[in-house]
Amino acid sequence: MILVTLVFEKEADGYLNVQEAVVSELKHMNDEVLESQKRGENSLKDSEAFKKHYAAVLLQLNEVNEQV
Repeated sequence: MILVTLVFEKEADGYLNVQEAVVSELKHMNDEVLESQKRGENSLKDSEAFKKHYAAVLLQLNEVNEQV
């Protein structure tokens, strides 16, 4: 039983590390938008490439959250 618990904890730690990386990516993307807005630019958040990437990161976060 201890071995199973240790394996589960190791998996959970791995998922938490991935979750942290994905959240960090979202924060970075949000910071980029804020900086561009401070410069008076709104094109970044409106670009299709940005929207697709942001959506993909959100989906990835959702998948990781289901594993945790």
